[in-house]
Amino acid sequence: MTFALGALAAYFSQRLESSQSVEAAIVKNLQQELATMAAEVDTLMPKLQRSSTLPPHRRRFSFFVYDAQQLVAWTDNGFVPSPASVAEPFTLKMLISGNGDYLARKWKVNDTKFLVGVIPLYRKFSITNNYLEPWWNLRIFPSSDITLLEPGAASGTSICVEDQCPFRVNFQEHVPLRDPVKFAAILLLSLSIVLFVALFYGQLERLPYAEGALLLLYGFLIGLRFVMIRLNFPAALDASDLFDPKVFASSTLNASLGDLLINELALLLLSVFAFNNYQKFKSYHFLYQRKAIAWLLSVVAGLGVLFAALFPFVVIQTINNNSSIVIDISQSLQFDSLRSMATLAVLLAGGCSFLFGHTFLRLLIGDGNKLRVLGAFMLSALIFGLINSATEQPYLSSLVLGTCYFLIVYVLKLYVSLRRLGFATFSYLFISIFFLSANGAYAIFYFTRQEKIASQFKFAENFLVDRDYFGEYLLRETALKIADDAFIQSRINVPFLSRDIIRQKIRQVFLPSYFNKYDVEIFLFNSRGEPLDNQSASTLSQVIGIYDQDAFRTDYDRVYFVTSPAKDVTQKYLVLVPIKRANSLLGHVMLDLSLKKLIPDNVYPELLVDNRTQQFYHTQDISYAVFSDTTILFSSGKFNYDAAFYRDWLGNPDLYRKGISADGFTHVAQEYQNNRLAVVSSQQQPIMLTLANFSFLLVLGLVIILLLLLALGIANYIQGEKIYFSARIQLLLNMAFFLPLILVSVTTLNLTNRSTQNQLMEEYQERAETVSSQLSAQLDRYVNGNTENVNNFEQQLRELAQLTNLDANVFNTKGELLATSQALIFENNLMSRYINANALRKIKGGSRVVIETERVGKLEYFVSYAPLTAPLSGKLIGILGIPFFQSASSLERVQINIVANILNIFSLIFIVLVVLSYFVSRWLTFPLKFITQSLQRTSLTKTNQPLTWKADDEIGLMVKEYNQMLFKLSESKAELEQTQRESAWREIAQQVAHEIKNPLTPMKLTLQQLERGIGSGTNTPEKTGKAVSTLLTQVDTLNDIASSFSTFAKMPQPVIQRLELVSLVRRTVVLHHSSGDVQFETALREAYVQGDEQLLGRTFSNLILNAFQAARPGYNLQVKISLIQTPEGYQLAFHDNGKGIAPTVAERIFLSHFTTKKSGSGLGLAIAKQAIEHMQGKIWFETTVGDGTTFFILLPPSGGIASVLEEKSAPAV
Repeated sequence: MTFALGALAAYFSQRLESSQSVEAAIVKNLQQELATMAAEVDTLMPKLQRSSTLPPHRRRFSFFVYDAQQLVAWTDNGFVPSPASVAEPFTLKMLISGNGDYLARKWKVNDTKFLVGVIPLYRKFSITNNYLEPWWNLRIFPSSDITLLEPGAASGTSICVEDQCPFRVNFQEHVPLRDPVKFAAILLLSLSIVLFVALFYGQLERLPYAEGALLLLYGFLIGLRFVMIRLNFPAALDASDLFDPKVFASSTLNASLGDLLINELALLLLSVFAFNNYQKFKSYHFLYQRKAIAWLLSVVAGLGVLFAALFPFVVIQTINNNSSIVIDISQSLQFDSLRSMATLAVLLAGGCSFLFGHTFLRLLIGDGNKLRVLGAFMLSALIFGLINSATEQPYLSSLVLGTCYFLIVYVLKLYVSLRRLGFATFSYLFISIFFLSANGAYAIFYFTRQEKIASQFKFAENFLVDRDYFGEYLLRETALKIADDAFIQSRINVPFLSRDIIRQKIRQVFLPSYFNKYDVEIFLFNSRGEPLDNQSASTLSQVIGIYDQDAFRTDYDRVYFVTSPAKDVTQKYLVLVPIKRANSLLGHVMLDLSLKKLIPDNVYPELLVDNRTQQFYHTQDISYAVFSDTTILFSSGKFNYDAAFYRDWLGNPDLYRKGISADGFTHVAQEYQNNRLAVVSSQQQPIMLTLANFSFLLVLGLVIILLLLLALGIANYIQGEKIYFSARIQLLLNMAFFLPLILVSVTTLNLTNRSTQNQLMEEYQERAETVSSQLSAQLDRYVNGNTENVNNFEQQLRELAQLTNLDANVFNTKGELLATSQALIFENNLMSRYINANALRKIKGGSRVVIETERVGKLEYFVSYAPLTAPLSGKLIGILGIPFFQSASSLERVQINIVANILNIFSLIFIVLVVLSYFVSRWLTFPLKFITQSLQRTSLTKTNQPLTWKADDEIGLMVKEYNQMLFKLSESKAELEQTQRESAWREIAQQVAHEIKNPLTPMKLTLQQLERGIGSGTNTPEKTGKAVSTLLTQVDTLNDIASSFSTFAKMPQPVIQRLELVSLVRRTVVLHHSSGDVQFETALREAYVQGDEQLLGRTFSNLILNAFQAARPGYNLQVKISLIQTPEGYQLAFHDNGKGIAPTVAERIFLSHFTTKKSGSGLGLAIAKQAIEHMQGKIWFETTVGDGTTFFILLPPSGGIASVLEEKSAPAV
């Protein structure tokens, strides 16, 4: 039913929606948004009637107040409609800007004042990178596959609300709408699959052959996944990133991160089944009896242990190589849904690894032969290394850690600790988590390092020794701006004015800070190509003649890359800019850029770096240098190549293949033409950050362990199974340590985070105050001066920003932008030309420095605002805004270090406390163990010594009571011995009298007959002989009775020694072949046990004779004897097809002197039971009246029980 409902929901959810349905959905959503906006406006209108201010708190929508066609208040400065765009009367209007499309709603406040609310429809950016991506308002539009059009467009579907059609949309013919039916379909189908798998799993648990059930489960899961992949479920119904192949895809089986999780869940189910049922592997035990096959099986099991250790490593490798998801805790603390799912995948891999590893480990140590176990594991390690070397799979950490894990668990015998919760159980799980975390942390470190080295090689190849593609893009943009500048057009041909001001403006206005790493020369030419001053000796035609060739051209017109520069220069660019006005050529500007020898730190905002060139953009943590032979041509970054880079490394092949690590840096090199090579260096990750991943995984594992143990403890308590006192102490101590550690760690992180953030804020405030104090005088002249002062102020602002490595924006007292050091941010419409409204309000309110959080795309950063006041009057003349685009990442780096330190300290303390809790639990439980051992020695047959405990504590009181109990016990023992002695004599006397009385009766009758015959003279020799024969028979019976009692009373202690059971049974069977049909079957060649050969032989003979005596009249009795190996030892079965044992007498069958036969003392089975129990064995029987009886004898193997199935009674942990 669940599956049918899910399939029906899936069918309806996959229907293709018509254009009318899509239009209706958009209209409905838009009406809801407008209604929500109208509700917010109702709260704003009363205040706007009295003033023109807006409340400071953030709202869902952006609101703007205009008075007399002037913007007077706003709530958001991301997009600000110009007064002209909203001046005309309208109710709803679509606003189109350089950074997106918006819907405006207008309300009239009074005759001159009106309020405009804006709903963003679509955001776009001329630059696309990690922070700037196209954005659709999915609260309105059901899909991003929609094109917005103006209301007057000839195509598209009109979207009309409130009797107005503000815009049109164009979309594909069929657009699947987001439908709650899809969620219901996924939920119902998933639930039906889970139920089906659970039912199938339950049926497999009932099968007698666990190996076959495991194979059936494996085939079932493979088939299920095949069907799901063929039907593309659940990806066909779920369009989230979890099932998006663009986010993660490694194979058809792992087509998405969600598919990887499903596959791991299937594997986890398989591992749980193997973990719970490996003790039922009958064929495995059968094959283990053959030495050659036993060695092969041991090697396979050893390989299983090692590949189980490798599995989490492979999962981390798969996620790292096939997605951009960051698992490394030292790189980011942001856990979105995808990263959380990736972390869950790693945890599931760890769970599968433990369950499979435990299963294969138990199979490996199955026969208890230490030589075979260790030898097979060493051979497995060799084969494991060869396989992974052949497939080029990194494996060393898994091999080393897996081997250490195996040896520790095997030597300490921790694998048997899962029978019952105790300290050993926690130790086993903790050690497993420890090694899994270590291997996982190494995998993260290894692949992060490999990725970083690969990026260094790519950086060296694409950016240093090839071309600066990002620089070429910026040069093209710069050339366009220079050509369109009216000031340059007016000045280039004026012969009497200095042209240095043209060069100055190009350097300070048009060249971005990105080109600070270049030496820039600017040459000016007239319309004929002749130099306008003496800075150039060549004409423009000569330059073009040299460089206007295919070898020097780039992707952009008139931007040339010089591939064969002078020996001391690696990168050189020439840019030719024709200056025109009204299609008339006025002159030319040529930019000559050569890479500096010592490159300054780059402060170009990463926000302005496009994805097309981002891979070539210099990141903050990389240093680099270009060598010609052994001479440094230029270098950049923190690393000192002159002092710290050894020239011998240049001849090391590893430098060019995998890199060289030394003194905390990793160096790679890329060779280039002209005997040049680029060396790129990056700082190695500090050990504390490397350990943070280990600590993070360890903490997650510990949380899982504690929750699991807590759940098992509760389950055991409900089922009536008690937990060891030491285990309760251990668990409570761990919880007592764990919870306070978590609280302290979280509190410390919170306090440290606040402190760090406050320090950053103080630093931003100081820098804002410093810059504002230097700009106030220049701004005063700017506000009150002429054009010359305006140019000077803009120049001084850029120089100050460059000097302080900051970006700076200056706003007037109305909040409008006056000048900026990074014009490209505003030219690319990333930010509006208005100040943050809260900052404007606070600065006007008298605040010295205001720090606000702002956002562009996905980038969140801090902006520090400071007032600019007139030097004399102190009047506010402007506001300085300094954006710290790296503030969020800087804060996160500090937080990462804090979290890493806390995690490492937490892990270290917890490990120490685990060890400490072990000794504490032993110290606390020692008195109980001491008393337990004393109680075990307490006997009614021996002298019991009183305990001595010096302390007068609770244990002392218990010892005192125990000693008093011993005194009373000794008195009771004497009385009991006397009573038992008398009772035993009475019982023996009664039994002897009863047994003797039976033959005496026929003897008395025979003698009386003989006496009467003698008296009457009727005796004949025949009668006399018959009487004598009867008397002799009864005398023999009396002798047998006496012998039986003598044997029972004087039965010696068994002589326990190593004996071979198969041959003993065969000899016994041969002795009784003449008595009837006796058969013996076994697959064992040899079976060594500890026992008394004579007692066992007599016991076997007794059981066979009893079987013959239990034959049914008219039936041929058969006795079948079998011998098998079980988890507890060797089990013999004596089965007959006789009449069976009645239920009324079955429970007394092993009692002394009890018998169901007409003759016999009833001591045979009693003696047999006593003998078997002396050999640490067991004897029991099963019977069916009319079908026969089977007696079972279980004997432990020689050397103890070392079967692979010692955990038969262990709970599934």
